[in-house]
Formats: sequence, structure tokens, C-alpha cells
Amino acid sequence: MKECLKIRTNKKIIAANAEVKKLAEKHGQRYIDINRNLKDEQGRLKAEYTIEGLHINEDGYRAVYDDIMKYVTE
Repeated sequence: MKECLKIRTNKKIIAANAEVKKLAEKHGQRYIDINRNLKDEQGRLKAEYTIEGLHINEDGYRAVYDDIMKYVTE
């Protein structure tokens, strides 16, 4: 396991995203969660979408493309 993955746990990432969502709401901005298609049943990044367990690969970008495009084309 890469050292960064020992520090950046799913629990910490979920907590960080919750704080980003609160910050967006505080400033009247919309928080967009595009991670739902990337997660497995346990809430982890699906292996087929990751390079090393943290960053998404080309297939991962394909999995979130439609969700992102809904907001880009508004």
C-alpha cells in the first residue's frame, strides 16, 4: 500500500467532502458529488477506476462524465 493511502483513508475523504459541502452551502454555492459511480458497495473507489487506489484512471473519468456534463451544459 502506498504511504499516501495510509493517511488518506475513506473515512477522512468522506469527512473532507462533507466539509467542502458545508463550505459551498455557506457561500451559496452548489456542491456536486460525482463520486457515486466510482464507489463499490463498501464505499471504496472501485479498483477498475483507479491507478493506485487514490487517483482515477481513464475509465474512472468515463464513469463520471455524464454527471459532470449535466452541470457543464446548464
